[in-house]
Amino acid sequence: MGGAAAPAAPGHGSPSRRSNGVPRMLSPRRAGRAALSTAVAVSALAGGLALGTGSATAAAPTITSVAPHLVAALTANQIITVTGTGFSEDVIADVSVTGCTTDPVYIVSSPTSLLLKTAADCAAGTNAVVTLKDDQGATLVASTPNSATATVAAAHKLNFVAAPTISAKATTHPVIQANTSAHAQSEQVITAPVGGGTTVKVTAGSTPFVNTTATPLAATLGGVPLTGIVMASGGASFTGKVGPHAAGAVALSVTSGGVTKTFSVADTDFSYAGNTITVTPAFGPSNGGNDIKIAGTGFTAGSTVTVCGTAATVKAGTTATAMTVTVPKSATTAVDGPCTVKVTTGTVSSVVTPGSTYTYVAQG
Repeated sequence: MGGAAAPAAPGHGSPSRRSNGVPRMLSPRRAGRAALSTAVAVSALAGGLALGTGSATAAAPTITSVAPHLVAALTANQIITVTGTGFSEDVIADVSVTGCTTDPVYIVSSPTSLLLKTAADCAAGTNAVVTLKDDQGATLVASTPNSATATVAAAHKLNFVAAPTISAKATTHPVIQANTSAHAQSEQVITAPVGGGTTVKVTAGSTPFVNTTATPLAATLGGVPLTGIVMASGGASFTGKVGPHAAGAVALSVTSGGVTKTFSVADTDFSYAGNTITVTPAFGPSNGGNDIKIAGTGFTAGSTVTVCGTAATVKAGTTATAMTVTVPKSATTAVDGPCTVKVTTGTVSSVVTPGSTYTYVAQG
């Protein structure tokens, strides 16, 4: 049939049209949403808008659900998906979320899906409301997490939860081998063997860890899950066993209270490296001067040794698997230990096992 062709759907950053045919330029905020997902925007446009033969009157949008229901507070770039009906760039001009100082960046990915990306200023709190607005600032629709209808309330629930934190390495190593936690910080071991199986301790920062049946505590090191996680009372720390991983520094990721945060490699301050050693004998006089033998792998002529944090003298004849060292004098005349014996080759230090400790015995 003849007649005028239907107007093309507006693109991001290009003019849209009012129902009277007069061009309307998109605001910089609306045009900027293309940066969130250009591919998604193109997909949304491909779906098109339902236009009548008269004016382009869109149905009022509705919200059916919000996901995820738990989102990290004060953490940028958290993605929230709003599902519903009638979503259109021609209708929605702004989105706000209660508890967030800055409105999220958003994009209409389809007539039934809206993607939000938060700034770093969404405060911890429960039952946040997502509101869709028109270009006059009027509310089109809002989520109802406090609905009297249980199914609606559950589908619309949006809680901002305090993200997990870890201790600052300047004061407390955030990740250490668990069996060195009682040692001085300088003697704590922040490496694990590449074969896995070592139990590590992770210490919380200002926000305690949370572990419940509904939101179990979980963590990975270098993307490898920790197993057998046990949280200390009050959430100040937890322990878990590492899996195999290639040598190198790794990033820690913690899921606590239903939200996940990944820490930088620098903040994690932990790496897979080193080898286990065995010390024989594992005790001696407090004034030192006696020799001990150390068995392991990867030793070189440049390997150094500390006993309880004090440098020991490495004797000639070191091989790749064995060395002999002279034990230094203890810092105290009393029993001292068991404490760490550590072999360092280059930047790699041995890991601590029950066989790699030494005890000074008080002399009569």
